[in-house]
Amino acid sequence: MAYQKELDLAIKIVQTACKIAESVADSTLDEQTMIKKDRSPVTVGDYSVQAFVNKMIKETFPTDKIIAEESTKEIEESILLKVIENVNKFHKMTKEEIIQAIDQGSCEGGNGRYWILDPIDGTLGYLRREQYAVCLGFMVDGELKVGVLGCPNYEKGTIIAGQKGCGVKRYSVEDISNGIDVHVTKTDKTEDICFCESVEASHSDHGKAESISKTLGVTKESVRMDSQAKYLAVATGKADVYLRLPRDNVYCEKVWDHSAGYLLVKEAGGRVTDIFGKDLDFTVGRTLKNNRGIVCTNGLLHDKVVAAVSEAFKDFK
Repeated sequence: MAYQKELDLAIKIVQTACKIAESVADSTLDEQTMIKKDRSPVTVGDYSVQAFVNKMIKETFPTDKIIAEESTKEIEESILLKVIENVNKFHKMTKEEIIQAIDQGSCEGGNGRYWILDPIDGTLGYLRREQYAVCLGFMVDGELKVGVLGCPNYEKGTIIAGQKGCGVKRYSVEDISNGIDVHVTKTDKTEDICFCESVEASHSDHGKAESISKTLGVTKESVRMDSQAKYLAVATGKADVYLRLPRDNVYCEKVWDHSAGYLLVKEAGGRVTDIFGKDLDFTVGRTLKNNRGIVCTNGLLHDKVVAAVSEAFKDFK
């Protein structure tokens, strides 16, 4: 397996990152959260995980580049002090090392070896003590080779990990010594679909999703959860379909919101495309600007779901 070293490192990093995030969640999160200029929340947990993960990657693969969500451009001093305190419970780093590590995630993408990190995907779920995910992918020349998702609040703490061409294994956050193979469902009738959708209405067009469900004859109520935990649910056979439907034709999906989940669902036997059936293009930087929305399925249902979604967005330009 060509990227076993990268996979092993990613699993170990994500395991510790989950524990770092949970250590922050054990305290009052309101006091450890700030609002960025784009009005999105960021927590001590986000910064702490990014500092640790980036440092570990650079220690093992010093020439690899990193695309990550956060930077220290807006960080408040009170938040930074809490980050330093929290990171040092798990790995000794100076203030300067933490700032440098966080900002090493500012790369723009392109050819070569890249890691893609979302330190805490689903920050609103994290703040609610619901579903969130630590998401780490590794790609070479725009092709995903390794993906790992850690979801501390999913079934008592779950990590799934995979390498291109090698399938997906599931681990406990507490024990990464023995993985269990996981696969997507075998559901092939649209009326039997179990949909997985975002909690936040701002993340996906829930009205369109309801219309698509009626077109497909779906009778089951959708399961709503935050973060790439939805990809985990499809990859492990807990859901059949995940839709992220665009609310306008301006917003571009970010690579860190999909890279790990994309690879893992495909390696578990499913398919992931945009709403028009195009493969996701990770070669164009920090966004998926050549794609619109996400359709993630068990594979058997994919063409039917894409047809229904494409019809719903036929006037979308």
